Amino acid sequence: MNDPVIFYTGLFCFIMVIFGVVLTVQEFNNIKMKEKLKAKRR
Repeated sequence: MNDPVIFYTGLFCFIMVIFGVVLTVQEFNNIKMKEKLKAKRR
């Protein structure tokens, strides 16, 4: 690890990927819940 800039850039990208995955999963579950509510109303 001679160059800490590369290390921190990689770490930042890694954290952003995890954050994106978490948001995607939450949104997917939110859409599923909305579909269930629509089905119950009919």
